[in-house]
Amino acid sequence: MNAQESKTYALAVGARLRQVRRERGLSLMGIEQETDGHFKAVVIGSYERADRAVTVSRLAELAEFYRVPVAELLPPAVAIDSAAEALSLARRVVTLLAGEEGS
Repeated sequence: MNAQESKTYALAVGARLRQVRRERGLSLMGIEQETDGHFKAVVIGSYERADRAVTVSRLAELAEFYRVPVAELLPPAVAIDSAAEALSLARRVVTLLAGEEGS
């Protein structure tokens, strides 16, 4: 996954995070208050703008807070036409996630 594809995917994840938050009627400050500061408004906002990469563990915590499966916080899946494309996509996702863990 090149830098542009990574940024595009991060923006899509951020948009999805914002959508789920808004569907629950929550503001960024509301999340911070409801979690007693566990989730800082500025950090959630930076995830939503893709200014900061969200780690897998943090994504799981957000899913638990929103009471949704982790998959619901991710953009819709892309169509995969072959096993080779599936393997390529899996490798790109692993690479992206490994980079997020180091952020």
